[in-house]
Amino acid sequence: MHDSTQRDNTDGGIEFIEVNMDEFLNPDDTDIIGSARNGSAAVEQEQENGQKGRRLAKEFCSYLIIIASALIVAVAINKFVIINAHIPSTSMVPTLKVDDRLIGLRLAYLFSEPERGDVVIFEHSFSEGTEKETLVKRIIGIPGDEILIDSGGVYVNGERLSEDYLAAPMNVLSASEFTVPENSYFVMGDNRNVSYDSRMWQNTYVTRDEIIARALFKYYPHLEKIE
Repeated sequence: MHDSTQRDNTDGGIEFIEVNMDEFLNPDDTDIIGSARNGSAAVEQEQENGQKGRRLAKEFCSYLIIIASALIVAVAINKFVIINAHIPSTSMVPTLKVDDRLIGLRLAYLFSEPERGDVVIFEHSFSEGTEKETLVKRIIGIPGDEILIDSGGVYVNGERLSEDYLAAPMNVLSASEFTVPENSYFVMGDNRNVSYDSRMWQNTYVTRDEIIARALFKYYPHLEKIE
């Protein structure tokens, strides 16, 4: 610490001299000044650390909000817009093979009704007292259809269906007839000779409210539209 003082010189002018005031300070005073300086630096460092901590906390919260929002959107889309399905059996070969994964659109029938030929995902119990299972089959008959199945193929309202999606010709031991009731659908697998479907079920028909979605496309093992 320095200070300036003055004295007259022999020429009548004023001469300034530098005085080191630290020499006149009490050692205890020097310690107090040093402590004050150190304390001020510590406070500034603490404030800077606090600001950094608040910035990090703010960034962390913003990331959490983004992640949570993405999860909410994904869950909402999966619940109300699409469905992700896995094929465990050969009942829909060659259209769908074992371990295929597909996407179905839940909103497909929001403004229209299921149509003959649609591949649909639905929940259905085969007989009274059994739990519902999630299944994928093709709609063959819609409400009011008269269906005849014999060795010549499948006839709907007297006309033979053209079914180029079949895995192999269908083996039929005896002819069977069905009349699809209101608000119901007759479904079959494309692999007719192994598919367990409306032909055998005690609960023959799938009701409208059991249909979850229309199958749109496979995404595994490769991308392919479902027709």
